[in-house]
Amino acid sequence: MPLSNPINIRLEQNMLDQLQDEAVLHNKTVTQLIREKLSYAESVGGELASLRQAVDAEFAGLHNRLDDLGGGSHEGSSPGASLSIQYETLLLLRQMGGVQAINYAHKEMKRQGVPVYNPDNIQN
Repeated sequence: MPLSNPINIRLEQNMLDQLQDEAVLHNKTVTQLIREKLSYAESVGGELASLRQAVDAEFAGLHNRLDDLGGGSHEGSSPGASLSIQYETLLLLRQMGGVQAINYAHKEMKRQGVPVYNPDNIQN
């Protein structure tokens, strides 16, 4: 596809220096490098949207199963089964995500106005 729509952008000097250094390392022009970065960002954005949809669908399914267990609709399920599954899921997710992921989740919860769980602040 022909590239016939040039644009002008203003950059801080340190950002331009970084782009120039990276372009030299990859034997490209700054223009080529920026074009590749934009294309990559666009493809990653699409992949992230797909992943978000898949995660949302999985959590919706998990939520429905937890509701079923909590409501006692399965034979042999105890009233605390839903809480046990939620707790186990939380522990597994925290272990998989690590400290950085937990910190990110807490920051996002605060940004959205959701109270962050803190065992030191539990009131009986």
